[in-house]
Amino acid sequence: MKNPSTFLPLNNNSQQPLLPQASPNNSSSRWKVILLTCLCTFGICYSDVFVRYEEDPFYETFHLDLVTENTGFIKIHGFSCIAPFIAGIVIYHSGVIRAYRFFILLLAIGRSFTFVSFQTQIWTLFVIGESLFYAANYGLLIAQIDMIIKWFRGKELSLAVGIVGLTNNVVCLLALYLYSMNILLVQRISSFEES
Repeated sequence: MKNPSTFLPLNNNSQQPLLPQASPNNSSSRWKVILLTCLCTFGICYSDVFVRYEEDPFYETFHLDLVTENTGFIKIHGFSCIAPFIAGIVIYHSGVIRAYRFFILLLAIGRSFTFVSFQTQIWTLFVIGESLFYAANYGLLIAQIDMIIKWFRGKELSLAVGIVGLTNNVVCLLALYLYSMNILLVQRISSFEES
């Protein structure tokens, strides 16, 4: 089997791989980085479940009329439509590893805004937080695809795509299951205290 470094594009001047930043020449390192990005998906799904499965509808939590609520979600999803293009530009100019770190930071900021909005009942803060969260989510997905395409070739590429797809789906199901178990635990504790 060929050395993975032979699959990487070379710089004509230095004859060195163009992707030294994440050690893609080491086969085990490539797989570890890809699996770590899949674990990041678990955190994303778990935090998203808390927002999606709120006990009260959004219009009751934020005291909205349905038109205002729908307008807010249109803004969120409208921004999400252009987010992949913006993410591609960021990755192109800063490199995949730096872009991945930036998207992680943006993800945390967006989700923080969302949770604060539930406490303060500020709908605009919720819209901003969700827009940042989904923009970062798309950015992480594109960065993950970029790493897979650059670091794997031939049969390894197909295997890497399959493993990432499977892992992402499994961790999302696991996040939903753990959230359900948390709700069940809280209900049992509440019924025990009442009795």
